[in-house]
Amino acid sequence: MKYAMLILGVGLMAAQTGRPKYPAAEKSAQVDTLHGTKVSDPYRGLEDADAAATQKWVEAENQLTASYLKKVAGRDAIEKQLTALWNYEKWGGVYEAGKRYFYSRNTGLQNQSVVYVQDSLNGAARVLLDPNTYRTDGTAALNGSSVSWDGKLYAYAIAQAGSDWNDWRVRDVATGKDLPDLIRWAKDGSPAWTRDGKGFYYARYPEPPADQLLTVAALNQKIYFHRLGDAQSADRLVYERPDQPSWGLIPIAMEDSDKVMITIYSGDPGKNLLSWFDGARSVTALVAKMEASYTPIAMVGSTVYLMTNDQAPRGRVIAVDLMAPERTRWKEIVPERAETLDTAQLVGEKLLLGYMKDAHSVARVVSLDGKTAREIAMPGIGTAQWSPAGLHSTEAFYSFDGFTMPPTVFRLDLATGKSEAFRQTKVAFEAGQFETQQVFFNSKDGTRVPMFLSYKKGLKLDGQN
Repeated sequence: MKYAMLILGVGLMAAQTGRPKYPAAEKSAQVDTLHGTKVSDPYRGLEDADAAATQKWVEAENQLTASYLKKVAGRDAIEKQLTALWNYEKWGGVYEAGKRYFYSRNTGLQNQSVVYVQDSLNGAARVLLDPNTYRTDGTAALNGSSVSWDGKLYAYAIAQAGSDWNDWRVRDVATGKDLPDLIRWAKDGSPAWTRDGKGFYYARYPEPPADQLLTVAALNQKIYFHRLGDAQSADRLVYERPDQPSWGLIPIAMEDSDKVMITIYSGDPGKNLLSWFDGARSVTALVAKMEASYTPIAMVGSTVYLMTNDQAPRGRVIAVDLMAPERTRWKEIVPERAETLDTAQLVGEKLLLGYMKDAHSVARVVSLDGKTAREIAMPGIGTAQWSPAGLHSTEAFYSFDGFTMPPTVFRLDLATGKSEAFRQTKVAFEAGQFETQQVFFNSKDGTRVPMFLSYKKGLKLDGQN
């Protein structure tokens, strides 16, 4: 917030007549030689955000900005209105693990959302993790989480003061107390729990020099296995790519299986490699060419279901037997459709698929052989975000919001295909007085363009309003 305020203040002051007296930053004689050319960099010291000189300079800049903003007419009224508009209850996605239900909630103006857990669908909610208690300035953020398959352990990552370094810890869900485990030097991805919950696979980078924590390049990511109770130094190296130091590696555990998939990214959008391993095998490449995207959905026996844009720009679902992985034996389960496939998961032994159709969300349930399908009725015209669900679950949760519908968490009963509000946002807005409809127009080149009209019920659509 301080840095955002600083930038805003500088922009406003640029329009003033007369130049303010800006605080002077410390300068050095730093000179780098780049390709034979000497380049001066006198403000290199400002790259160390924790240095006393840097913090002193930032504080002085903020004081100057604040002194200007206090004089802006109507600023208090604007701040009051924006605060009131933002002050409403916010719910994060709900997901179930081991018959427990996990979700986040923000009362309105909390710096960070709080994680809650319920021991049953209608049970009492209790706080599992409150990131607001980690730093007085509210800048400690929950930056990832992963629940063990039985719902007993909650791995979570805390990022401090905007850093992209994650410190992973493990919390006992029943007691709310942390285990002694600590995983450092991770950035992206979440731990992939083993089926027995005794450990997890994770990706990390080499420990950087102490003076380069915020500037070191993210290179040479590796996958390790951590057994609960062990020190991180004892973790076993599982996979690395020293030939491609810039590639990213993410382990993905498969429910009801000892197999772990590894997605390998080069940074080329829409493309990745795919490998796999289990406790008895070394890592085996499944997709060895960076030509398309392959996202693991679930594993049934030795068959892995994948969402891919391979030969399908809008997405399709295929099945690959890891014991007979030749491309000629891949099976198409759900072919490409006119809509774009956004999400796919295997729930209740069926594929739950989320699509984008004409700029709004739709969903379908498809059998594992792809022969039967059922459309899911959505709450309206809007955007759905699906939470993870288990292979054997009979329900799924998704967040939905539209032009006249505030974000609401819905529970989908897979047996009936019906949705009901599970956590509903309360705002000072009578959504029932308004409606949204979709219309289409053809552009000059004949492209069918979707548009949305939101208006108060009863409004005459006569071209004059």
